[in-house]
Amino acid sequence: MDFRFAGVAPAFSLAMSCGIQRRRGGFKLDGMQLDALLIVAWPDIKPVMLSQNIDLSRLASEDNRLAPAIASGNRHELQGWQIVRRSSTAYAGERVIHDCLAVRGRGWGGEIAAECELVHC
Repeated sequence: MDFRFAGVAPAFSLAMSCGIQRRRGGFKLDGMQLDALLIVAWPDIKPVMLSQNIDLSRLASEDNRLAPAIASGNRHELQGWQIVRRSSTAYAGERVIHDCLAVRGRGWGGEIAAECELVHC
């Protein structure tokens, strides 16, 4: 299953042309923060959340609804963060890795949310 995250690529392109501030674990652009988040899940074991943003990792690990929500849908709200699944890769033993993008900042509720849709290629 191949997914492309519409709205993020233009944001990264815009960010690069506008002199985005790169910080460890993510990007910041005019009040918006983007961070990568990987969710490693398998049956009967608590999912492992991987991010270079320690606060995001902690929040994600504490939310028992995040992994099931991402597995069954494409988006989940997490204390001001919008977690959007970009892709999922299945492995033997019913193990799955969900590659996600976490977005936080002003504007998410309006025009940015409307552009951030997962589109099947």
